[in-house]
This record gives sequence, C-alpha cells and structure tokens, in this order.
Amino acid sequence: MRKLKKMVCAMKNRIQFAAGMSLLAVLSGGIFATATQAQSTSPPTTVNLALGKPITATSIDCDFECGPELANDGNLSTRNACFGPLDECAVVVDLQANYPLAEIKIFWEAACGKNYTIDASDDGAVWRTLAVVTNNAALNNDIAVSGNGRYVRMNGTERCIGYGFSMWEFEVYGSVQVPPPPVPDVIPPSTPGGLRATFVSSRQIALAWTPSTDNVGVAGYRVFINGSQVGSTTTASFVANGLLANTSYDFTALAYDAAGNSSSISAPLTVSTADASAVASYATNFNSSENPLSENNQWVAGKDTGVDWNNPRSASGKAVASVLSGAGSSRYDDNIAHLSPSFQAFNANQYAQGTVYLAGGYSASHEIELLLRFSIGDHDAQGYEVLWGLTGYLAVVRWNGAVGDFTPIYDPGVGSIPVPRDGDVLRAEISGTIITVKLNGIEVARVDVASAETVWSYGQPGIGFWPVDDAIPEYYGWKSFEAGDL
Repeated sequence: MRKLKKMVCAMKNRIQFAAGMSLLAVLSGGIFATATQAQSTSPPTTVNLALGKPITATSIDCDFECGPELANDGNLSTRNACFGPLDECAVVVDLQANYPLAEIKIFWEAACGKNYTIDASDDGAVWRTLAVVTNNAALNNDIAVSGNGRYVRMNGTERCIGYGFSMWEFEVYGSVQVPPPPVPDVIPPSTPGGLRATFVSSRQIALAWTPSTDNVGVAGYRVFINGSQVGSTTTASFVANGLLANTSYDFTALAYDAAGNSSSISAPLTVSTADASAVASYATNFNSSENPLSENNQWVAGKDTGVDWNNPRSASGKAVASVLSGAGSSRYDDNIAHLSPSFQAFNANQYAQGTVYLAGGYSASHEIELLLRFSIGDHDAQGYEVLWGLTGYLAVVRWNGAVGDFTPIYDPGVGSIPVPRDGDVLRAEISGTIITVKLNGIEVARVDVASAETVWSYGQPGIGFWPVDDAIPEYYGWKSFEAGDL
C-alpha cells in the first residue's frame, strides 16, 4: 500500500478516464473524479481556455501580491492565495463562452489544497461537479475531466497546511472546435425577369423587374443601355436620367452576388422617351362618386395598389378619406392616391394644387396632403408629402417605402401656416431639390429636400388625407385639384 501511494504522488495525481465513463473512480491515493464522454463534430484544438480570462476568489490573503488575477496570468512565479485562517476557498474563472472541458491543471505553492472539487457552470450559479480530490499532498495536480461549462471553479474545503489555498497557476484545458474551410460560392444568381418601365418622361425612364434569387444572397444589379453599363443598384429598380427626348433605348440588367458570380443578361426592354414638347397637365373637380377615386383609371390608389395604405374617395364635388387612419396595424396608413403614369407621365419638376373643402365649425386631428414625385407599389410608397393640419401647421415629409417609414424634412409646428378655410388654395411645387409652398398665391415655405439624403428624382403628383382619433373623414378634403409640369 505504501508503494502504491508513492506511485500516485510520483504521477503528480494525473487522473484519466476511459471514453464514456460516468462513474466515480477511486484511486488509493484518495483522488476522485467523475467523467462523461464528450461529443465532437470536428477535430478539436485543446488550449488553456483560462489564460487571461476574468477570475475571482472568495478571499485574498494579501493586499496586492496574491490576487486572483495572478492565478491565470501564465506566470509560474506569481500566485493567488486565499485568506490563511479560512478552510474554505473558491477560485472561479469565467471562460466567456461554453466549451467542452478536458483537463484541469493546478500548480500549488506549499499551501496546497488537500480536499477540493472541480465544478463547472453555465451561468455561474448552478454548478456541476466534474472531479472530487481528497487527501491531496502533491503540488502539481493534473486532472482529466469531461463535461461542458463557461465557469470553472476550484472549490476548496480543506488545506494541506496551516496557510491558505495558494496556487501559482490555474489552467483549464478544453476543445475549441476548428470550423471546416468555407465552401466557395460558385453559383450565380438567377436572371432578372419581367423588366418593365414604371415611369417615362422626355428625360427619364424608371425601370423595375422581378428580384433575382441566389443560394447565398443577391448583392446587387447592373443596368445596361444599348449594351453599355450605366449604373448599378441594390434593389430591383433603377432610374435612367439625362436621356434624349423622343429617343428609343434598349435596357438590360444582370444580378450579381458577393462572391462575384453574375447572372445571365436579362431579355432586353425597348422604351422610348416622351416628346419634349409634351407638357403633362391635369385638372378635376371630383364630380364622380367613386370609392376608390379612379376617374377612368387615371389614379393609382393606396389600398388597391399599395395594400398597406387606404384609398381616397370622391363624392359631391370633393375628394376625402374613405376611412379613419390609424385604426389598423399602423397609425400612418394615410388615404393616398397619385395620377397614373400610364395615363400621363409628369416631369420631375412638377406642381400639385388643391382647393380646400372644410365643413363649417369642424376641428379635429386631421390633415390634407399634396403629393409630389410620388410612386405607389406593392407594400411600397415613395415620394414627398406637403401636409396642412387643421390646427394651422405645415410640414414636408419624405416617404421612404414601407408603411410608417418616413423622414420629416420641414416641420416648424403650429402657427407655421394659417388655419385652413373652405376655399383656400394650396400649391406645392418641386424643381430640382427645392419644394415651394404657396397659400392663395403667397409663398409660405421653401424647403431644400437634399437635406434628407436620398432625393426622389421622379414620380407623380397626387393627394392624400390623414384623419385620426376623433376626426370625421368626409369633413376635410379637396374640392378641386390640378397638376402639371413646370
């Protein structure tokens, strides 16, 4: 028996377990440990996971020469020591991630741990015992363990000598899985389909197409005119500017991904710009009773086309909201419509003008709107809104696409414009990046939309309404409307 004890000490208390072992192994030297088989999906790299990680101790025996951070600094000449008079000491290292654990090494000073456990935890609160060590007298302990954890603890319950638990180094070895090398992406995106023109003027053509698909993800699109690349975009749309009037152009597009793979070129689309002498204009007194407002399909309505917004309606010589806004999933589901580009395409420089309809004595949370460079698509609305609130405020807003996604550009608050009256005429013009607002022929605001980063460069004039809370939709609207190129 004595010979066996000497052999155990000479081995420096190294404990190893067969794969799959889950019982308590007992050596004659008095060191106990438990183990369970760890699973691995790729070859692991075993490293000292504790090196330099956050570490704490339940007590410290000196002011600055034996703090817990000295137990995992990689230096065998510095040490941590718990308070001498205490028989209990816990040293806890935070590995900062959950790892498969394989081996614990403790290098003790003469004041070693006689009885202690090695524990692991996922949260630092609930602990699992991985090894039990008893009657230890060796200064170097090498303990094989199996299990997982983020926090690893040496939980001492009895000292070897009268001084506190004192360790030169506390090392925790575990598996860092080495990921397999990435598989190169050689699959190109699908070819853009359904190339179509959504807006045509004498100087601009706006395009859209069915988005491509890719096994990883489409990074963007390249757009070509007559075979030469003229631009790129990350969305399935593009605006060609600076074109010649009354001229035919062949458009194509391709998709590409982040790995540099490109799709085939799309089928060509031939589009001709409008005659420069053609000037778009429109005027209406809303004489028809329609819901939604259509006037022989000359309007694109918010609910019918955009889905997420509501439709204006017309009746008895006025256009108003068809429903209260804010009653659904979004408070900003305005009642909106713009003139259809299929009926008449307006230039980028355009105006919209309306004559106010207001029921006598009416006051509520209610706004009427003039829209500029506006475009409504499936779950998408983009353009500029000039709004006039019943309490006497004017604002300019850029719509960015999804319902509720907008950017305030100009909002000076109540008093920025007089309270509306029945018969007032509000006019909004946009030329380049400047929106000018006039009330009864007098300029009341001039706003540079370039301050809002993205500038919408095309679209149609239109109208909108935002009645919320206690508003009555048909009490505030437009009794006439006109729009035209500038």
